Amino acid sequence: MDENDRLTIDYSFQIRTLECHVWNMKTMSWDSSGCYSGNETTLNRLHCRCTHFGGFSGTVLIPSSNVDPVLDIDVYLISASNNAVILFFVLTILVVYFLILIWTYVKDKQDIFKNEVIILGDNCPGDSYPYLVAVYTGYQRNAGTSSVVGIKLVGDKDKSMNHILVSGSKAIHSRSSDNFFVLLEARRLGSISYISLWHNCSGHHAAWYCDRIVVTDLLQNQVWTFLVRRWLSVMHEGCTLRCVLFPATVEALYDWKVLFAGHLYLGFQEQHVWTSIFLRHRRSTYTRTQRLCVALSITMATIITSILLSGIPVDDPAEELGENIFQLFGWQLLCTVAGAFLTAPVTFLFALLFRKTAPSDELFYCTRVEGSSTDPPPDAEVEPQKTEGEMGREKWWSSLLTFIMMEPLIPNLRLESRDRLKSKSQDADTSLGDMKHTSEDRGRKRKRKSFYWFPPWFIIVISILCALIVSFSATSSVIFGLKFSLMRSQMWVAAVLTAFLLSVFVVQPLKVVIFAFILSRLLKKQPSMYSQQQYTDGFRPWYAQKLSEIQQQNMHQPPDSTVILLQPKTLSSMDRPQIV
Repeated sequence: MDENDRLTIDYSFQIRTLECHVWNMKTMSWDSSGCYSGNETTLNRLHCRCTHFGGFSGTVLIPSSNVDPVLDIDVYLISASNNAVILFFVLTILVVYFLILIWTYVKDKQDIFKNEVIILGDNCPGDSYPYLVAVYTGYQRNAGTSSVVGIKLVGDKDKSMNHILVSGSKAIHSRSSDNFFVLLEARRLGSISYISLWHNCSGHHAAWYCDRIVVTDLLQNQVWTFLVRRWLSVMHEGCTLRCVLFPATVEALYDWKVLFAGHLYLGFQEQHVWTSIFLRHRRSTYTRTQRLCVALSITMATIITSILLSGIPVDDPAEELGENIFQLFGWQLLCTVAGAFLTAPVTFLFALLFRKTAPSDELFYCTRVEGSSTDPPPDAEVEPQKTEGEMGREKWWSSLLTFIMMEPLIPNLRLESRDRLKSKSQDADTSLGDMKHTSEDRGRKRKRKSFYWFPPWFIIVISILCALIVSFSATSSVIFGLKFSLMRSQMWVAAVLTAFLLSVFVVQPLKVVIFAFILSRLLKKQPSMYSQQQYTDGFRPWYAQKLSEIQQQNMHQPPDSTVILLQPKTLSSMDRPQIV
């Protein structure tokens, strides 16, 4: 071979350190004394010779290598065939997400059409003084009813006619529901002394458990709350279908046990990360789809954070191949819980951004239905009670916590008819000038800041941020997960599932209970689902605008003869002498 010729030979080498360890029960650690590698050790087999019996293990220490997402593609494909636990786990989460996403999208659309402000059809023509009546059905089992419900308001100046609380487009008075009705009277009834409530005990489920009735004077902005909390049924205790209710006292309204129950139920509907997806209040602007996106972001961010934390060795690597399974599982669970705590601020931030972004679509409608009447109940006279608006000023820290944690479930939006129904002629007698004057005066007396911080288009920015977090977390989790051993991947998945169950059944319920206790016991706050302030603020300008449109229609003003003469005439509009 000529010395000028050069021969190039490709070769590779590996550096391995072989060790044998035994578990020392006294020091509770792995010890290399008494064990050494034997002569039968090969690249694929480790031969250990020990001087005693006991729990022993072997490990092969290989120099660590960095993860390159581009150059290590062939390694990923080989690893996926041997250990695809985390890959399948992430894919399963994404598949479940898209399946639930379809359901949440459909439910959000259905909730929009369920949010009705029902203008009763049994309002007398010419009556113009509006009252908003909110009816809350309890959340007990079989609390909803198929019966037709009637109500009558009695004030210190006048009393209303009997009104039937029905809807022509959907079933109402279902379990854990709230329904809003507009009653029009000839004049102001004054301070509401009592109301009468009844139903006709009809349908497949006649019994009804009513929680409370809230009556709002839309022009004077006065509120009366009537605590029902009883069954109207012939099959339950009391055996009655009619009850007379008086305004609740301040002590009854702000009893902390009652407030705690309301905040607790509302907390699982609005504050619990997981149950709120399925139990969300239909009048909340924070939709199910948005909640699901936040939940997915939490899950994927927790997964990648726990993988990064569990990848940091805490002791001798030989422990990961030993029989100390419970220690390995405890470390993985600790990393997962720590990852959940680290991602909690991001969760709170996304939820806050979604809540503070103004919705672009109409979230509730105003419809007009037909009704009927029944015989009036007997009259009574009682002393008028204080309204909720007379409770006094709140402390700044109380308002701050309430502002962050309690979302108004009734958005301050423009009410509009579902079918763009035109108002009937019975609204023409309403005093438009008085209503505008009252709305402007109250707007000057009390200036309320908007609940929303961002315009509707900001929802796109939040969605893009959620998509980036989910994409980055899912990709990184799969890449790092393929580097794990099969046993380590299985233990990590078990730890993640355990932490998820811990969050659903322990952490989130505990958070709901704590905030319910603070809002009810310390702050004495009414649950936001019992507030009509946003509704009344939205109804007044809508009602005034509707009346303005009505009065500008034909026949509300005498026609101008000059305009009629200047209109082009067709053969159909001309009589026979004009044609000749």
